[in-house]
Amino acid sequence: MISQTYLNQEVKKDAVLIQLLSQQGKALLDGADVKLVCVKLNKDITAYLLAHQLSAPPVLMKLMEADGCD
Repeated sequence: MISQTYLNQEVKKDAVLIQLLSQQGKALLDGADVKLVCVKLNKDITAYLLAHQLSAPPVLMKLMEADGCD
């Protein structure tokens, strides 16, 4: 799901989103705990939303909803 979000045209225009998605995607590839990556990704997306007045590409919101951190 991270890779699909990363490839989205709207996301590709935002260097901040590219950086946070690539960091967490790399962590998964390097064998990091999925739950830990999930929590960090949620934290990063929340910080992004706060910094951007709750505005984000819809695909990013779908990623946050589908992350399975519950």
